[in-house]
Amino acid sequence: MPKLVFYCCLLLAASNWPIRIAWGAAVQCETECRALVRPKGTNSTFSPVNCSLQLDTPTCKNTYHKYTFDRPCTDAELDMRISPRPWHKPETNIESHVLLNLTMVVHKRVLAAFLELECLHAPNADDTYCHDQRRPDWDRMIWPCRLFDLHEVPDDDQTELHVPIRLAYNCFRIYGLSQYAFNVSLVPQMCRSTFLVTIPDQYRLHPEMTKHPSDDGEVDWSDWSPLLILDTNPSDGIWVRFAAPPAEMFVKKLTAHLFRKTTPTGSFETVSIESITLPDTGIKFENVASGSYVLFLYVERHDCSLHCEGDSRCRICPHTSLNFTLTENRYTTQWHTWNVFVSVVKYVAFAAMGILVLMAMVIVGLILYMRHRKNIIARTVEEVELTWRPKVLLIYSDDCAQHSAVIAELGRFLEVNANAHVYLDQWALSNTASSPNEWMLRSLETCDFYVVVLSAGTKKVFEGHPLLRRRHFPDLFHLGVTGVMQELLRECRLRPPHSTEVLRKYLWVSFDYSSAECIEPFLTRLPCTQLVFPSDLVALIGHL
Repeated sequence: MPKLVFYCCLLLAASNWPIRIAWGAAVQCETECRALVRPKGTNSTFSPVNCSLQLDTPTCKNTYHKYTFDRPCTDAELDMRISPRPWHKPETNIESHVLLNLTMVVHKRVLAAFLELECLHAPNADDTYCHDQRRPDWDRMIWPCRLFDLHEVPDDDQTELHVPIRLAYNCFRIYGLSQYAFNVSLVPQMCRSTFLVTIPDQYRLHPEMTKHPSDDGEVDWSDWSPLLILDTNPSDGIWVRFAAPPAEMFVKKLTAHLFRKTTPTGSFETVSIESITLPDTGIKFENVASGSYVLFLYVERHDCSLHCEGDSRCRICPHTSLNFTLTENRYTTQWHTWNVFVSVVKYVAFAAMGILVLMAMVIVGLILYMRHRKNIIARTVEEVELTWRPKVLLIYSDDCAQHSAVIAELGRFLEVNANAHVYLDQWALSNTASSPNEWMLRSLETCDFYVVVLSAGTKKVFEGHPLLRRRHFPDLFHLGVTGVMQELLRECRLRPPHSTEVLRKYLWVSFDYSSAECIEPFLTRLPCTQLVFPSDLVALIGHL
């Protein structure tokens, strides 16, 4: 019997997902999903009405995908409160860890609220949210999702609903240095807000977790760092918030240091340094441009620094850091108006400068013309006929009769308008007994330009699927593109290092009826010309 218990414990330890449920049961995860109602027009006490909390992630996700959320929630709709909850009982066999108290204070009547967790970065391999990419029961990766269903809460002319509504969940375990995104979505408001959360090492967040009951010494709070919350939902800036330090810290203020990544060097520049004086637990950075950022939050001290730059005697201050990216500018109306004004002034200045330069060039041209007018008029113009005909090989896949007909029309167009000699298998192999492969190899050696037409069929060929044979000769795309790639790679090896010159001999083209997915990503990185027909037909003629 003891062996059986031992092996069962090993089995639980090997499965991170079930063990999290065991932790949740051990620390008695608390949730709150209820609303307060009373008969309308009375002064009676509000009575609680429980709502439904869906803990099954696939069911929650399936319900979530029925809605479309098209905007972030405003402060008048949602107030998100996040705080850490340490669990430390050395007398048990459960490892000390930190849970999150997630409380949604909803200021409007809602029918449903979704709470989703998404892992952004996890250096700790024990972080099961981030490193278990496939769930055994679901056979795929699904981020945890919880649904607060308030459809059963009375909402009619006879009932008064008390707002705000508190919805709480505190069973998500958070790991040190991992970064998470919590998404909150409300129905029927159809809004969705995202909050980024991270903590330092859990023993820096809660130093008391390092203390054993048998240890009579005091807890060392000198290395404390806060839980950091980033709210990028406002349109005019970003909110930086943190969980208040314990009373034992005697902290009066914290420092928030915001860096922005500069391109293309990849270095960082300081955007702003702000101090947060307690009891305030947050500060708003206004007028933040789009880009990649790193945020540091720490207690400024005289015996440490945020940057040491190789000094062995320097000590880095305990801090909490968060990497994030803004895809859109977060500007206030005044700042946006000022930027527009500055941009207009710049454009006007550039336009005026361009007009002055143009006028100067015209004046200089007139002066030169007047001085050399006799010589210019006396010159005779000789017309020279261009007799060279470029040899162009069209390489394509026989997707269907219509597609092949379009290729033939392209060949006729180039012969008439670009004075080109077009090599096309439809013409060369229609009434001949020669080998198709030999014809393709001779064409590769003879032609001056290779025009490779990309389509749905070529994507299948690149993926290793053979095309059905529709004509009396086989599809030659695979042979043709293989020869082109060999010649292209040979020329690339002969190019000087770091050369950006485009190899004009090779062209990757497609028609606008083919989707962009037909173009393999590796082709776009080759130093070749890329065109889309029919809009780029004129460019093709000029190229040839």
